[in-house]
Amino acid sequence: MTSRRSIDRNGCAITIVDIDKHHCIEPWLQTMTAATPSLRYVVGDAMAFLQADSDDYDVLYFSGFTPEEARRGEMQANELRRLARRIGLHLARVTKAPPPSWPDDGAPFGPFVTEAIRRGLRTGGLFMSQSYESGVALTQNPHYLDCVKSQLHGLGVELIAYYTFEFPWTNVALAVGIKGDREAARAFERVLDARPELRTFHGRSAVATGIVIHRVTC
Repeated sequence: MTSRRSIDRNGCAITIVDIDKHHCIEPWLQTMTAATPSLRYVVGDAMAFLQADSDDYDVLYFSGFTPEEARRGEMQANELRRLARRIGLHLARVTKAPPPSWPDDGAPFGPFVTEAIRRGLRTGGLFMSQSYESGVALTQNPHYLDCVKSQLHGLGVELIAYYTFEFPWTNVALAVGIKGDREAARAFERVLDARPELRTFHGRSAVATGIVIHRVTC
């Protein structure tokens, strides 16, 4: 979590939107905003906020966003049911490899994220999406990276890096992209290359260590 000191030091203006289902986040946010005027928070439905908000942002950051997690989980369950109907699980037992759980042409991001990118992310802005609840395991679905890259490209975002934990936790993932052309992506990749390697992410996951970095050629 970004600290108040780092917000002040870097001159950042941050908007946090969360439904606060368990009524535990707002008291902490009230404490933060009292001391940090540049931090704004909204407790409520994210889609309603997006439709009413006229601002655009330098960074869009989704962390375990429930509608996206639920959508990915449902798509994988449907794909497994489809495969089970067609070929059953006999082949998986013979080869000792699980069948793919993601459809070949499935779009990784749902309507809220795509609309947020279109309406809310500035050109040159950074897109980040973490998944842990219904993430897609690359060991089981190596084609998923191509799905991510293709959908983001269609939204004007170039995928820069895709991070996952080591097997068997490759469904815990972080996608990073930049809204712009391939040259902008290459420039940001050079920035990442000059900085220390990312070694941990997503504190909400039960798994805390071990990352395999998947870089996508832009």
